[in-house]
Amino acid sequence: MSCRDYLMKMCVRSDCKMFHEVRRCTKSVCLTGSTCKFVHLTQDEVDEVNNHVRPMSETGFLEVKRLAYLLRETYPPDQRSHTCTKNLLGECMWECLSCDNGTFPKDNTPRCNFCLVHHFKGVQALICGHSFCTPCMKVIPFSMHGQVPKYLCTACKQWKVQINLYEANRK
Repeated sequence: MSCRDYLMKMCVRSDCKMFHEVRRCTKSVCLTGSTCKFVHLTQDEVDEVNNHVRPMSETGFLEVKRLAYLLRETYPPDQRSHTCTKNLLGECMWECLSCDNGTFPKDNTPRCNFCLVHHFKGVQALICGHSFCTPCMKVIPFSMHGQVPKYLCTACKQWKVQINLYEANRK
């Protein structure tokens, strides 16, 4: 089965057993219909989706949109606002914290320099000033230099020390 985190946001599992691509339904007769978590497209159309060929054909777009909706519905309600269809469809289809498509306040809330989601809770910052959400901080490469770990900042590409952990509250 396809990894929903990879398709809808970011997969942070280092040992992910799922496929990081859209998979084609291989059943001769698909009885699950609109709830099938595979796409019902030709192999060429599936390859175009996985290779991010945009724009897609109309049938391909509608089928991948159906899949995106199904995958989004598998998330708990509080995590749905962190899912985005931009990677899968080439455009954002609903209110999304990743894109900040004008539906969320743009105040001075920091944004993760890895996944670009606005921080509303757990934030970790490096001495360079770049901040990362807790899930992203776990996947950023680090090394031990003396007693303190240094993280490879994805924004400035240098090894930096973590300076603080604080709560950013949404207004």
